[in-house]
Amino acid sequence: MPWVTACVEAVTDPNRIVREPDPKSRAGFTRVIGYSPTAGFVVTVIIRPRDHAGVTAWKTSGADLRAYGDHQEDGA
Repeated sequence: MPWVTACVEAVTDPNRIVREPDPKSRAGFTRVIGYSPTAGFVVTVIIRPRDHAGVTAWKTSGADLRAYGDHQEDGA
């Protein structure tokens, strides 16, 4: 699975969650949580807001995954 594709899909997910700034980032990065059809799971992408460059990404779990699921149930 190409991670670049998964990240692009996640950040363009119409139901994504954007946390700007990411509450866990000391650098003021943005956290985007969205679904990637290619990956088949929810992906968390950390973005540098200055130039929208991807910093890192991973398969979403824990509180972020619950938040995404709750967000979907709320009809977002």
